[in-house]
This record gives sequence, C-alpha cells and structure tokens, in this order.
Amino acid sequence: MAATVAGRFLRVDLSRGVSQIETVPEDIIRDFVGGRGLGIRYLYKELEPGIDALGPENKLIISIGPLAGTMAQGFSRWMVQTKSPLTDGYTRSVAGADFGAWIRFAGFDFILIEGKAERPVYIYLEGDRCQIRDADFLWGKNTQETQEILQGVHGRLTRSACIGPAGENLVRFAVI
Repeated sequence: MAATVAGRFLRVDLSRGVSQIETVPEDIIRDFVGGRGLGIRYLYKELEPGIDALGPENKLIISIGPLAGTMAQGFSRWMVQTKSPLTDGYTRSVAGADFGAWIRFAGFDFILIEGKAERPVYIYLEGDRCQIRDADFLWGKNTQETQEILQGVHGRLTRSACIGPAGENLVRFAVI
C-alpha cells in the first residue's frame, strides 16, 4: 500500500447514531485508485437500484485523492459522491481548500455517511473518535455562519463541510 493511502474509512450510520472504522481491502485500493474510484466502487456495491436519492438508503461519500495531505502542493482536493436527488444518477462535486488534507490527517481515505438522523446533527471527528452531535443550534444558518459557530465551539483550527438552508429544505440541487 502506498504511504499516502490510509487503507481505512469511517462509516457513519445516522439512523442508528453510530460510527465505525473499516478497512479498505488492498485489492480495492489498487483497483479503484483515489477518492473518485473508491467512492464509485462503494456506491455501486452498496446502493440498491431504484432507491430514493433523498431517502435513508442513499449514501454520501466524502473522499480525497491519494495526494491530499501530503507535501504535494495543490492536491488537497476532496469530493462528495452520491446518487443525485436532481438526476437520480451518480453525481460528484469537487472542492478545494484544506478540508481534504484534514480527512487524511484524521487517518481516512473517505467517510461514508448513511441512514437518516431523526433531528439535525453534525459529525465531529477528533483523531479516531467520531461523535454524532446535536445541530439544532446550527439549523437555519448559512454556511459561513455555521463554520464560524463551529470554530467558536471547537476552536479556530476546526474545518467543516456544511449545508445551508437549501440543503436543510431538501432542495434537489443544494450543495455542501
């Protein structure tokens, strides 16, 4: 396994309120290189045809490339992959900044989120520890306000990927 691959991912089940660290088999890492490949592979294997993209059966994968969090400059991209609520097909959205590097620093190749929480929640990672926390106090805020509030709660080095009111209201083309 390459040094830039963690060989593990975090599975977060919002319906049950639990998370677990799982190993990515070496053959999958070899055959499905990087965040895009791993995300497509896990979605293909775990999603049943015909599921509702906004239902609890869908999965959301936040993945990074093999060079995220390394000394290679400009490679800290991260992406979100899922079944699209707009088209009902595969979709991905790619973003920059240092969020991808922080996923690598936490020791993961990707985070797989599944299920549906009964109320607004957010996922808080600190090392290997994952907590699913109440997010009622963030509901209705725009993304900048949410990020500022989370930095106030968890410290200025906190990095976050969040939704705003469009996502909260299930707008089919809302973004993270």
